[in-house]
Amino acid sequence: MSNKTSNLALSERKRKISTVARKAMAQSGLANLKSWRDRTDARANKLESDVEAFRANLLVECGADPSTSRLGLVEAATTTYAAIVRVRRAVIRAPKAELAPLVERVSWLTGNLTRLLKSLSLDARPRPQTLSDLLMQRTMQNGQNSAFKPTKSEETHND
Repeated sequence: MSNKTSNLALSERKRKISTVARKAMAQSGLANLKSWRDRTDARANKLESDVEAFRANLLVECGADPSTSRLGLVEAATTTYAAIVRVRRAVIRAPKAELAPLVERVSWLTGNLTRLLKSLSLDARPRPQTLSDLLMQRTMQNGQNSAFKPTKSEETHND
């Protein structure tokens, strides 16, 4: 019988909250849930936009007509980058006891991203040339080297 009386006492305590107070609590909870969802959506949108910007930059670096294998490497690098960003957030929020596996994961993902970017060999592509570089190259190819030869008036002044 003591169990029935404790349940009765508990139900009496629950009934002490008025319906107005219950509605206010429900509205407050709903507002909190909405703000949490908005924050979560904003973070997800930021993550998605960062990953899309990374992908777009890699595609620009690959040039106008990348091969299928390069496109595959870009997608793999983008996926790895997205995983690093997600794990980074987990590292920030993790307690010290759970930090070691996350740090190992970040280290592995970073090594994997480095390998993928090296496979893309983005550094091997020559940088776009300026107009002066193109003129210099043309004059050297023609064997004229007129840009470095002193004029006749300069030769007489140097003597």
